[in-house]
Amino acid sequence: MGRTNGLNLCRTLLELNPHTNVVYLTAYIEYSFDAWSTGASGFTLKPITQEGVREQLRNLRSPFPFEGTNADE
Repeated sequence: MGRTNGLNLCRTLLELNPHTNVVYLTAYIEYSFDAWSTGASGFTLKPITQEGVREQLRNLRSPFPFEGTNADE
């Protein structure tokens, strides 16, 4: 990511727009505490699963409607 990292990018995005949904995807659970401290909407570990994605979308801080899904799924 060049001169920044995901933690700093999340903070910057949330400063620009507090309604931004940031969900971290990583293989390293040890980053979870740092990730939560940034104000992210979610955190999931690799390998990613369809159910894991659905869960993160259901729990977004600032939900949005998206085509092809049922909010009750």
